[in-house]
Amino acid sequence: MIPSSCRRCSRISRRRGQAEQLAALTASVSTLVRFTAAEGADGHCQPLARTLTAQRMFDWLDERLA
Repeated sequence: MIPSSCRRCSRISRRRGQAEQLAALTASVSTLVRFTAAEGADGHCQPLARTLTAQRMFDWLDERLA
């Protein structure tokens, strides 16, 4: 038997990427943040913008834990 969340993932995966799938399944604790080429962050995992990535993660944590 396949858990219902896995079946839901397979339906979602046809429409969205992995980040969108995860955010949809964990909406109460997720925020989808877009990175752009102008920010130097258009590659997988933003390799040229690690400082920007860290800043956004820490800002997110600040908001959640404050």
